[in-house]
Amino acid sequence: MDRKVLFICLCVTVFSSLISISHGGFCSRIQHHYSYQRYCAYRSWWRGCVRYGYLPISVYDVVMGCCTGFEGSDCTTPICMTPCEPGYMCTSPDDCTVDPTLIGTTNAPINTNTAVNETTSATVEPSNSPSTEPNEIIN
Repeated sequence: MDRKVLFICLCVTVFSSLISISHGGFCSRIQHHYSYQRYCAYRSWWRGCVRYGYLPISVYDVVMGCCTGFEGSDCTTPICMTPCEPGYMCTSPDDCTVDPTLIGTTNAPINTNTAVNETTSATVEPSNSPSTEPNEIIN
């Protein structure tokens, strides 16, 4: 019974380590660098290896870091390349939304995208001749 439990725990551990973790702003990525592996270049029968050589090798490591568009120690702070206007906050990479802490206060941002109706005054001059053309509007 104990072997079955141990085997199941081992399988769960191996399986969970193989899954690519991408939680919040964390992403796994493969990092490549070069290293050197030492080998015995000359071996003496009485002293063992007396000269070493080094071979360059490629090393690939899986490292965890912030996903593109996030920063901070916990990788949950989104990055907005264009700063958000006052009253707005960066909620996801390059996306500004209204700051919820300002809703209902006098510091809430004013929506400048609404159309404003403007009235213009116009003067209509009476026509001396009876014509079918409309009167001209002079601004």
